Amino acid sequence: MELSSYLVDYLRANQKAYDYQHQPIVNSFEIDDLALQVGKFYEKIRKVVDWKEENALRRGSITRALKRNLVGQFYGFAQTYTKEQNKQVSQVIVFELMRSGYFNNQLINTQKVDEVAAIIFKYAVILQEIHKKKSNSANRKDAKEKIKFQTWILQIASCELEACLAPNYKTQALVQLMCSAMKQRIKLLPKNFITEEQVQKYILIAVWRALFEADDYFVAYQLITAEFPQLTKNQTINENNDYEAFFKAKQQIFKELNTKVGRSFLSLANKYDAAYRLIGDINKEFNCESVADGEKAWQDEEKVEKLFNEIYDRRYKSLKKRLLRTSLWSTLSILAANAFSVAAIEGPVAALMGLDFTWFSIAMDILIPSVAMFFLVIIIRPPPAENKAVLWQEVQKVFRAQKTDDVYEIRQRGKTKNRVLQTFFYATTLIAGAVGLWAMYKAFEISGLPWTSIYLNVVYLTMVLFASLNIRHKSTELTVYEKSSFFDFILDIFSIPLARIGQWFSKKWKEYNVFSVFFSLLVDAPLSLFISFIEDWRDFLKEKKAEIR
Repeated sequence: MELSSYLVDYLRANQKAYDYQHQPIVNSFEIDDLALQVGKFYEKIRKVVDWKEENALRRGSITRALKRNLVGQFYGFAQTYTKEQNKQVSQVIVFELMRSGYFNNQLINTQKVDEVAAIIFKYAVILQEIHKKKSNSANRKDAKEKIKFQTWILQIASCELEACLAPNYKTQALVQLMCSAMKQRIKLLPKNFITEEQVQKYILIAVWRALFEADDYFVAYQLITAEFPQLTKNQTINENNDYEAFFKAKQQIFKELNTKVGRSFLSLANKYDAAYRLIGDINKEFNCESVADGEKAWQDEEKVEKLFNEIYDRRYKSLKKRLLRTSLWSTLSILAANAFSVAAIEGPVAALMGLDFTWFSIAMDILIPSVAMFFLVIIIRPPPAENKAVLWQEVQKVFRAQKTDDVYEIRQRGKTKNRVLQTFFYATTLIAGAVGLWAMYKAFEISGLPWTSIYLNVVYLTMVLFASLNIRHKSTELTVYEKSSFFDFILDIFSIPLARIGQWFSKKWKEYNVFSVFFSLLVDAPLSLFISFIEDWRDFLKEKKAEIR
């Protein structure tokens, strides 16, 4: 059997991951076990506080480490930042990250610290330059734009440091596989309504989001490495030039991240991503030492199909358990959050306004959002029985050489759509959203909640809807063949406009997360010092213990 060129290229790219994981360990640092356990425990707490996706948690720990150790550069306190200072700061940051438990500490050595130092110095100088321009700007709008740019630079720096300390060769190889296959199969209608370069960008953005749920910062970093490689590979510092280059890159990339045509590519990627996810799992099971061994393993179609069935069944059972577990934990989480909200916020505010809570209204305040979340998650269904055979066919189309490839059509949006129908669809969405908001308001009003709590709970319920749709999307990790019922159709009409409102509030919550700021200021830095103190103390005790003979 002849393998597809996509798969052979994937195996070659994936070889880098095997070579990296099996490289000789030279001068790696040792982290005390107790310090590592405390660091891991704290990161679990941060997971709840920060409310971030799994793929952003490790990068979040890097961002916090940068903020803690580059306070002067980030907030403009320090006027100078020397390479000697940078070397010390970089080593501290590396040790803090090793204690977080997110990295393979055996593969982090003195050479990695030098690479990290070069990256940090570049971005520290740019942060200082941003602060200078922000201070010199009399225009409030310009100053606000500089603050956003500062946050963006910090996130890009975190992405580059993550790529340095934990190179993602496997995920890069899988992304490259899906991008190559999609590029070959996509047909534009009308032809060339966007350029070849734009097609590649939209495919890259869509694949990262579909396969790994990458956020805008991570996708932006991937686009920078593809379009502006000199910005990430070149560590020579030129303050003003680097600032201007990164600022222009941000402006250009921001326009490309959320376009209408880009969403068409994302819909396509979401439809077929399950096949590539399974290919990644199958190749992981093979765990071949060389490209030749990988090709030999994939040519045994009977073995590939057997592994596919095993992995699919394992993922299917795991998905059903995760959906049940998610419904229970999300319900309990919202129950606890609502109880805290009533005790710490809603109750005192109502008392201040001269309004009363009854025990019944308190119960409804806590139960309604919790029951809503449980219902919205529990009705999510795993893929139908027919999905498995369809998915196997899609997997075959990727790893076997095909005489003719499938064609994925991307149509130009806005040119051929019926304006009357579009007006009807938008009007229906607005009406459904308004009816949904009114129904939620009346439900809380009938429950006897004071008006101060009603508005807060309506907002909270839209965020619950948004979270449930996210869970629903994640449940499609195996889905290629999807069945939709009339109930799903009606539910989508009312839930989507409300979820869009919840999406906006969720983004604002992440942006202005008071609890996250509290942890960063009052817990993060002291705990980091405490963990470092524990490690030094343990080293001292080990040294003295070794002297006892």
